[in-house]
Amino acid sequence: MAISFSRPDPSSPTAVAGATFPSARRGFDQNEVRDFLRMVSAELSRLQERVLFLERELANAQHGTPVAPLELDEDTVAEMLGEETARIVQTAREAAAKIKVRADETATRLIREATDEAARIREDADLEAARRRQDASSDAESEILMAKQQGRDMVNEARAYRERVLADVAKRREMAREQLEDLMHSRDRLIQAFERARIATDDVLRDLDESSDEPNEFVNLANTTGPVPIIVQAEELATAESVTPVTTAYAPYDQDDDPVVDVPVVTTIVDHPEPIDIDAPVVSTVVPMETTPVVEEVATRGDTTAETPASNTETSETVASNVVSLFPRAEVRTIAVADMDDDVDDDDDENDAPMEPPIVVSKAKSTPADDIFAKLRRAGADTVAKEAAKEVAKTAKTSKSTSTVDEAKPAGRPGTPVKPIEAPVVEEITEDAMDDSPVVSVFQTRDDELAPVISAMSRKVKRVLADEQNQVLDTLRGKKPVKTLDAIVGPKADHATRYVGAVEASVKNALLFGARSLGDADDKQLTKDANKQLGAINEQIISTIVAPLRERLSRSISQASGDNEELATLVRLVYREWKNQHIDAHVEDIVHAAYGRGALAALTPGTKVCWKVDPNGPACADAEDNSLAGAVTAGDAFPTGHTHAPAHSGCRCALVPHQN
Repeated sequence: MAISFSRPDPSSPTAVAGATFPSARRGFDQNEVRDFLRMVSAELSRLQERVLFLERELANAQHGTPVAPLELDEDTVAEMLGEETARIVQTAREAAAKIKVRADETATRLIREATDEAARIREDADLEAARRRQDASSDAESEILMAKQQGRDMVNEARAYRERVLADVAKRREMAREQLEDLMHSRDRLIQAFERARIATDDVLRDLDESSDEPNEFVNLANTTGPVPIIVQAEELATAESVTPVTTAYAPYDQDDDPVVDVPVVTTIVDHPEPIDIDAPVVSTVVPMETTPVVEEVATRGDTTAETPASNTETSETVASNVVSLFPRAEVRTIAVADMDDDVDDDDDENDAPMEPPIVVSKAKSTPADDIFAKLRRAGADTVAKEAAKEVAKTAKTSKSTSTVDEAKPAGRPGTPVKPIEAPVVEEITEDAMDDSPVVSVFQTRDDELAPVISAMSRKVKRVLADEQNQVLDTLRGKKPVKTLDAIVGPKADHATRYVGAVEASVKNALLFGARSLGDADDKQLTKDANKQLGAINEQIISTIVAPLRERLSRSISQASGDNEELATLVRLVYREWKNQHIDAHVEDIVHAAYGRGALAALTPGTKVCWKVDPNGPACADAEDNSLAGAVTAGDAFPTGHTHAPAHSGCRCALVPHQN
């Protein structure tokens, strides 16, 4: 078959292998042609490699020792080429096998390493996921417990506030009920008094109606123009009565027509012809008015009725009395007018100037309901003492003025006018004149100064406890079991330093307040003296807060036996107990101890001091012995061995100078 040069280069194995031929209807089998081309390509490749090898050998031979040329015949060349080809093929096969083995080993090794790496990564991911799940679960549990505790605290606080409000409302309701009962009893007593007065009036009117033996003529016994009595005819009297209506006190009584009593003072004009009991005593009643701070003069005049038929002028006695209204709208005060002449004999009173009508002064007054609610609003602890003092002063003032007015009224005959006597001036006892301010004691001053210090120190200690609890719980979330106390809170020195440093400012304030209570120096010197006691207070902080807390945590670690989850639960209980039950009491004791040590440090050596017991504080076993010891030199021991107050936890005693 002829070779066409228009086709790919046959000397190139690649061109031979990729040669294509046009297809014909009656052509060769393409697959066989392609297989043959591949074989030719492989042979060409081998031959080219052989040529290159021989060229290298030739070059090496030329550069090396010259070798005598061999005489090659055709058989030798064919034999040599056949053996070489077989050797090359065998070498290629061995190399291919080695390459395949190495490739298999490399692939196996890569697969094994990839599998190990994937397993390691998966294990690390599982561990990290488990740790995060555990942390999330612990945090959620902690938050839930804190939320529950806060909820319980809020509920307890709300219940306590509700109890206080209900108790206060019940107390006020009871007070209002008692006041209403008192008002109802007073109303019943007044109604009974009015009923008795009505019955007595009905009896008098009935007696007057039944009396039919009235004389036809009436004699006016009052002295007018001369010593001779004037005879008044019954016809003239009837005519005068028809012209001028006469006011009588014995009008028919009808309970339905009772007017509303608006004023506490009622002035009644009485003109009656029946005989007057001369021996009847003059009774005067003075009812104190709460809204009038100064006692008013109330003059009671006798029956000085002088009626002149010629002028038809009606002059009667003014009987002043105080009546308390059931439903007060206004308060009326009556000021009596004295007799115009200066003589004792009142027979010539007809020449006197006409008497001025009583001056009525009205003053608005609130309703009883308003008074009750006003008293309820004023019924606080700070106003009860003032109200009691006012009531005592007002009672003493009213009783004194009443006795003075009663003694100044002579018991004379009713027909004789009584000249009003000036009531003695009663000095008004005002609220300013009385020292209502309570005496501020040493203990009250101390409590007022230490209250903010105690509150601030308590908050600081609880904050340190909360931070320490979070740190401990974070440590317990690790995998390593905790079996020692130092692993969670550190050494005792570092543990104590956290608490001492947190409350140092509050302790210094308490020391300064104590030094100010008994020292006279300036604040700089007092601070310097008081800070000398700082070490003792720090020791008390360690002994009362840090040491017991470490002991409780040690017991919890022993109880957990290496189980961090159980230990975390026990730690939460311990810190919650300390924050809710112990810290407030310990802080209060520490602050009072700092106050007492500061007061002792500020005392001048040789000063005499006494041990004083807080009357409002808890019972103290050492208080009586120390207080009975009297004056002791500052710094010396009292009978119980203590040099300063307080003596122990819970003691609220204090040192005071001997002169106090």
